[in-house]
Amino acid sequence: NSRYAIGNPTGWGFNTMNDTRGDGVRVDPPDEQFRAQFAWHGYYPSFSGGYGNLGAPLLPPAVPAINVAEGDTVGRLASPQFAGVVTLHADGSAAAEADDPGQPSTTTWLHSDDPITSNNDPFSPVRMQREYDAMSAGHRSPRHAYAVEPTGLPGFLDPTRDPSLGTTGGYSSANGYGPYTLAPGESVRIVMAEGAAGLSREAATVLGRQFKASGADANALLTYEVGGQSLSMTKNEWVFTSRDSLFQTFRRAIANYESDYAIPRPPAPPGSFEVAGGGDRISLAWETLAGEPDPAGWEVYRAQARFDSTYTLIYTAGPGERSYDDTTPVRGIDYYYYLVAVGDGSGNDGGGMTPAGVPLRSSRYFTQTYLPTQLKRQQGQSLEDIRIVPNPFNISSNPSLRFPDQTDKLAFYNIPGFARIDIYTELGQLVDTIIHDNGSGDAFWDHTTSSRQTVVSGLYIAVITVTQDIVDQATGEMLFRNGERTIKKFVIIR
Repeated sequence: NSRYAIGNPTGWGFNTMNDTRGDGVRVDPPDEQFRAQFAWHGYYPSFSGGYGNLGAPLLPPAVPAINVAEGDTVGRLASPQFAGVVTLHADGSAAAEADDPGQPSTTTWLHSDDPITSNNDPFSPVRMQREYDAMSAGHRSPRHAYAVEPTGLPGFLDPTRDPSLGTTGGYSSANGYGPYTLAPGESVRIVMAEGAAGLSREAATVLGRQFKASGADANALLTYEVGGQSLSMTKNEWVFTSRDSLFQTFRRAIANYESDYAIPRPPAPPGSFEVAGGGDRISLAWETLAGEPDPAGWEVYRAQARFDSTYTLIYTAGPGERSYDDTTPVRGIDYYYYLVAVGDGSGNDGGGMTPAGVPLRSSRYFTQTYLPTQLKRQQGQSLEDIRIVPNPFNISSNPSLRFPDQTDKLAFYNIPGFARIDIYTELGQLVDTIIHDNGSGDAFWDHTTSSRQTVVSGLYIAVITVTQDIVDQATGEMLFRNGERTIKKFVIIR
């Protein structure tokens, strides 16, 4: 989203800030003694939004823009992440397999549109020599981030200078190992780890809302709860906590590698995990992986609205349990789940920076669901029962008058189990068509056209047409006949 709202060049790294650790160019803090290069979404001075765009908050000055509707933004931070690469090991030579702390021997930053960054050709001596020269140039001083903001962290938190330094494409990090002289059959081993870390989408939304409410005041203190503790920082300070998270990822990667991955083993994940929406609950069921013992227990986590949002522990199951009924969901909300097996903490000796004695858990990614699950309402009994909620929809209304997940969503309740919903403007232009064929009485619309453009304010008309005969299974009464239709109106205010 940041590239569309703040400017397409941001998607190509025009405003990327690049920094380095372990190059000897600067004295790094004691807890940052690793070999790494990393980057973040820096200042984009040509953006005319009128506010500091570190973290890329999506605010009204940024729109209208592609995929961002005018007036339709809560201020979410679109790019609060840091990403980078850390060196875990590099041979000194083909004969010296011990890690050479002097590698990478080159850490530099290159103009992203420079010919050397594209059209590589191993059969061109001229190109290969140019690339060899770049990759054996040593450690460039100053580091790119300091060439942009010489004061370092004070400047990073209050950026005023252009990271592109007047170029047409900005800068990218590059590093080089060796140079190595290898005879036929010889090799060297280089081990790197890539990492990315940042604020969760929930945190980016909550903090962005507060930043927008402050009038985009760079000095406003924004509050968010972390680990049960309420913390207050400025928007840019919150963005830079992502750097701390990335560094933690680097340290863990190093510790795991140096232990030769002899780290405590969590219990095996479940062998299967099924999630199904029902009329009054969402049912979950699982089985132990074949050949594995029962763990000490299981934990069920849930998120709403988006699969990349924050997950909350909703149930702790005993080792012998194999199912759970979630009876707390709200109709109209998308839910996502994952299940982890929990160990008892025995055998956890603290290897690889693992907190000793702490019960370990299987990876969430074995079971995380990426398709939404919802409660299913029984279909309506007549076309007169159909309701559109909320109506009118007002994006600026009190949150209590919208769905709890605060998405742009309308609900069509009590509809026939098999129907087509055609949505028109008041002038009769077809906006979108919803094919409803799951037998339930609920359908939802996200305010976008069939070409995925967000609709504008106005009066809309929904034509709901039954698409097959539907008979009441209990009484045999014909509830709906194929081709029956009704017309409903609703209003959207942006």
